[in-house]
Amino acid sequence: MDLKKLTQGDQIIGVSGIVLFIISFFNWLGYSVSGVRSLPGVPTSASATAWHFTLTLLAVLLGLALLAYVVLKAVGVEMPSTFGSITLAQVVLGVAAVAFLFVLIKVIAGPNGITTGSVGGVTVSKTRKFGIFVGLIATIGLVAGAFLNFRAEQSSSSPPSA
Repeated sequence: MDLKKLTQGDQIIGVSGIVLFIISFFNWLGYSVSGVRSLPGVPTSASATAWHFTLTLLAVLLGLALLAYVVLKAVGVEMPSTFGSITLAQVVLGVAAVAFLFVLIKVIAGPNGITTGSVGGVTVSKTRKFGIFVGLIATIGLVAGAFLNFRAEQSSSSPPSA
């Protein structure tokens, strides 16, 4: 594995992909209920990892796909530069952007199936845990690395201006 084959963008994608995978095992989202006495076997709060929510699971899998791309590039596997009229850098940027959007949606929406509010003194609230914010930063890293590769490709393919 030759890390010198990797661009700065590839290195950022690789580190971000590793961070996203590791942080995916931490709690990302949850809920808490207040104003009610705890009943045996009924939790008043719960949280789950990225692997328990569809969008965050897809974001982690996309991050792993980008990490695999970087590893393949580091070991010297030749990648096709274009897919018809779309370049590999555009594909990587698109995948990174989708991963970021999936995590951003979950940051905004919180966990599914839980309605926040207060009824009869019982309050239910959605919680966002440490993991989702680190995951959001990691997906921003994926986009930043992919964008650096895209810009490098654009500058190398454009003809010099006179």
